[in-house]
Amino acid sequence: MDLLTHRAGLPATPEPLPYDRLGNLSEVISAICEAGPIGEPGQSIEYSPAFNHALLGEMARRVLGPERRYRELVEDHIFEPLGMRDTAIGARPDLGDRLVPLKARFEPSGWLGPRDIEALNDAVDAEAEMPWVGGVSTASDVLRFAEMLRRGGALGQTRILSNAILQRATRNHTGDMPNNWWIPMAERRGWKVMPANLGLGLFLRGEGLHPSILGTLTAPQTFGNYGAGSSIYWVDPVRELTFVCLTSGIMEESENIVRFQKLSDLAVSTVVTADHYPPL
Repeated sequence: MDLLTHRAGLPATPEPLPYDRLGNLSEVISAICEAGPIGEPGQSIEYSPAFNHALLGEMARRVLGPERRYRELVEDHIFEPLGMRDTAIGARPDLGDRLVPLKARFEPSGWLGPRDIEALNDAVDAEAEMPWVGGVSTASDVLRFAEMLRRGGALGQTRILSNAILQRATRNHTGDMPNNWWIPMAERRGWKVMPANLGLGLFLRGEGLHPSILGTLTAPQTFGNYGAGSSIYWVDPVRELTFVCLTSGIMEESENIVRFQKLSDLAVSTVVTADHYPPL
């Protein structure tokens, strides 16, 4: 659970290895083990996808098929059953001419700079296995994944998650704890530091009015995920609404939050439930 909520006490560093070695999951796991923790698990939220998600991917691989590759397991258990034909871990060769390169649209700030973004164009190659930032997809495929979550863990006749697991994953497991990654950003913008609102592998809208990449008009139960200032999906289970946006121009984190907050609120503003109103 601490890995899923970024409370494992691992360092909040962009990458555990040089970019030309990031695609080798075995080497990444070895580097993480050598680095070790920087604090006690459960004490603070240090957003560290490279460390936490790589370890989660390796754990899944060892449980589900120790002789198989992580990318094959994700394909067999998620992408293929959901019909996500244009999605892969790594830049699958048949998708090569459709890949849109990432471009940093911000000045260096904090620990994540333009080089950290644009280096992924080469790091995510056909053989790369990077559970934290190594997937390629389309908006329509991400929509299929998000719709599976909105429909309680199943899409059509295909069930990926049980209702019990989804209910557990979409609960707030971090209370009012802040995401330490956001604190310098909030201070630069003059924002009150917002709560992390983390479920298990998911960001939650939560209660209160504060800057939120999931919008301010979405229901508190809204959940989803986003990546590196460019992509997002969320599900508002109260309104039965799903939102997906993928871009390749990577914005500075606070600007990205403002951008997607506006777009999310615009999407919710268009929703009218007719049976809440009397006929004219």
